[in-house]
Amino acid sequence: MLVGLVSDTHGTLPSGVARVFSRCQRILHAGDVGSLEVLRELESIAPADAVAGNMDGALTGVLDELLRVTLAGANVIVAHRLEEALRAHRASPADVLVVGHTHVPMVERREGVLVVNPGSVSRPRSAAGATVGVLEIAARGAIARIVAV
Repeated sequence: MLVGLVSDTHGTLPSGVARVFSRCQRILHAGDVGSLEVLRELESIAPADAVAGNMDGALTGVLDELLRVTLAGANVIVAHRLEEALRAHRASPADVLVVGHTHVPMVERREGVLVVNPGSVSRPRSAAGATVGVLEIAARGAIARIVAV
């Protein structure tokens, strides 16, 4: 299963995101969505879920701050901040944590779990520029990569 990962769109979704996510069966947004229009655009590509970020005041009550979902047998936690995701993982272990907030892409293992921050497509803070993530979940486990858009 291919899962598109995005964060920190802040109301902007470049057209390159649709190209990268075209083969994804699901999309997860790790907060600072910025507008319901971004979610509608993502939904036009694949079923999408999102959590609220610290800049999503207008979406309070619409988006939860934490999401737990099982995809192709993998338990995934989505939160805007890494600390929130790790706290949830410690309470009930997951296979993958998807986070945002820093606008810096990252794929690494922490506390025995795969952690992915897809970066930001609207306000990148790294030399990688605008990025998203792609998570591949298979019987052998989950792997993730960062993709420039």
